[in-house]
Amino acid sequence: MKVSINKNLKLILIVALIILICVSSFFIFKEAKSNKTKEEKITLYTYNSGAAFNYKVHLKPNMLFKENVLDEGQIYISEFVKHIESIFTFQFNGENEADIKGDYEIKAVLEGYTGEGESLKNIWKKEFSIIDRKDFQAEDKDYFIEDKITIKLDKFQDFIKEVSEVAKISSSVKFAIQAQVNMEAETDNGIINKTYSPTMLIPLDGSYFEIGGNLKDEQNGVIDETKKISLPVNRNRIIILSIVAGICLLALIYVLFFTIPVVIDEHEKELKKIFKNHGDRLVALNEEGLSYYGECIKVKSIDDLVRISDEVGKPIMYKYSSDYSEISKFYVISEKELYLFKSDIEIDNMGIENKENQEVKNQTIEIIDVIE
Repeated sequence: MKVSINKNLKLILIVALIILICVSSFFIFKEAKSNKTKEEKITLYTYNSGAAFNYKVHLKPNMLFKENVLDEGQIYISEFVKHIESIFTFQFNGENEADIKGDYEIKAVLEGYTGEGESLKNIWKKEFSIIDRKDFQAEDKDYFIEDKITIKLDKFQDFIKEVSEVAKISSSVKFAIQAQVNMEAETDNGIINKTYSPTMLIPLDGSYFEIGGNLKDEQNGVIDETKKISLPVNRNRIIILSIVAGICLLALIYVLFFTIPVVIDEHEKELKKIFKNHGDRLVALNEEGLSYYGECIKVKSIDDLVRISDEVGKPIMYKYSSDYSEISKFYVISEKELYLFKSDIEIDNMGIENKENQEVKNQTIEIIDVIE
């Protein structure tokens, strides 16, 4: 059974469904043929490395401390300190074997300065070598260096006093133990170049001090490379688009072959126009009275009949029927004549239906030709 549908609505549905099918098909083809890629970093080699100072403070015999050695992170009374024992370490741990080489040195640096913060200015500087430059080399994935150093504060304090006496200046002094390690590790995946600079700061001005500075310089990292990776076809998207295209195709077939345009009855259309424009002039009769008059004059249009009605001062009459198809004659009766207007539009719903269907089909073909 075919469903009646407005002609214009049917055309709109056909156009919309064809466009949706074309768009869905285009995106299905585009997705299937797409060659999408993304950049991804791939780790080739990982490593952990670092240089550090650890220390212990050795004390002179005194009245306050039973122990002879104090651990890190405490406050130390300058007068009780005998020396500082520091252990310098460097380690490299790689994922695979590497050709490791480099050098390192440790030095003590005294700096006399004045001012603070941004206004700080150095007055003098003196460096003392604690460990001269040493080279190292190994072929391994793990490498470790350890050196023990002893820092006697009296030696450096005496130097500060000597500078003050000879130069006749009094300044604040910074004291630092600095290490510098230069390392190169050659791997199958690339070369690693690193510099490590741990520092131990020891205040010498006050009666007590706390050791600070950047005691550990850890540098971990990776060797990686960026590769372009092809992305797989988005199957879910293709499936969804295919479903949409399939539904639209079925809907298009249904609209084309299982719907008919609403029949526009020209006779009914004309009657509605007559009643709308001239309803106040019309008189409905239960019986038709044409047989009572011998002379009948036919007029061409309802407008002509209206003019005659105005001229003779008579109403326009018609035989009433609940079936609009039986109302086809309108007439005006004067004293001697009967003026008749008869609608010549034939009622042929099937013909109208076929005509409307043919028009829709022709317009559909034109739309498809334009899209192609």
